[in-house]
Amino acid sequence: KNGRGYIFAIGWSGQWNSSISRSNDSITFKSKIEDTYFRMMPGETFRTSSVVVMPYEADVIGSQNLWRRLVKEEFSLLGQEGRPQYAPICASIWGGMKSESVLERINLINKNDMAFDYIWMDAGWYGIDTQTTPNEFEGDWWAHTGDWRVSPLIHPQGLRDVSKEIHDSGRKFLLWFEPERVVRTTPIAVEHPEWFLSSNDPHDTNKLMNLANDEAWNYCFNVLSDKIEELSIDCLRIDFNFGPLVYWRNGDNADRRGISEIKYINSFYKLWDALLEKFPHLIIDDCASGGRRIDIE
Repeated sequence: KNGRGYIFAIGWSGQWNSSISRSNDSITFKSKIEDTYFRMMPGETFRTSSVVVMPYEADVIGSQNLWRRLVKEEFSLLGQEGRPQYAPICASIWGGMKSESVLERINLINKNDMAFDYIWMDAGWYGIDTQTTPNEFEGDWWAHTGDWRVSPLIHPQGLRDVSKEIHDSGRKFLLWFEPERVVRTTPIAVEHPEWFLSSNDPHDTNKLMNLANDEAWNYCFNVLSDKIEELSIDCLRIDFNFGPLVYWRNGDNADRRGISEIKYINSFYKLWDALLEKFPHLIIDDCASGGRRIDIE
């Protein structure tokens, strides 16, 4: 039996909350960035969260299909001019595997004419002195997150030979990054501590690159842009494997609570917009430990 209702989607890749209540003839929806209490400075501008509201008259399955159709037609870049109609099918390869073994895998995929659109290289490929690892559960590859130089010990040609083989096969290249979380012992964290937010936990090995800092933002944008150009990356996989909330809140003053998060998220969206402006056909694959950042933005 058909019913009716509303689907709400919040646009904010940070911390938000909401409340929903109903009466006999109305629904009340409230949402905000969770912890905010601030004053604005002269000349300061920023935006906060957005909300999409879709009313429907349908059963549960019908309402979900209406929502999916709205997302595909109005928000997703898939199917837009110059872009593929569907999300790619990928063959995943561990980034800590030596280039020669990666090339063997690609040749095997080609030889057997496997229907993969993309070759997906996961983490483990970076860090100037990172050693070869057989899988994600071994080695210290994780301790080099933030050093986005290709490991010459694993990939002597800097992945250029891998990229060429992928594209020569008629396929595209997906490469894993996690640019915002930086291990505190990596060179960039040591050289520019002012670019990072900290949790103030002495046992915490991570720092958060403060994208609201213009110099940090430019560094991040240039690192990603250079790799996209050098390796002809077709899909940029952006991971985010920790909770940033304590870092943002430690960056706030008492009378500016929430500003660190707000400015960070504004700059995060600006980063993606700038990458898509420079590389119009780039796909950005948003992971965040399995999808904690999936929102309408």
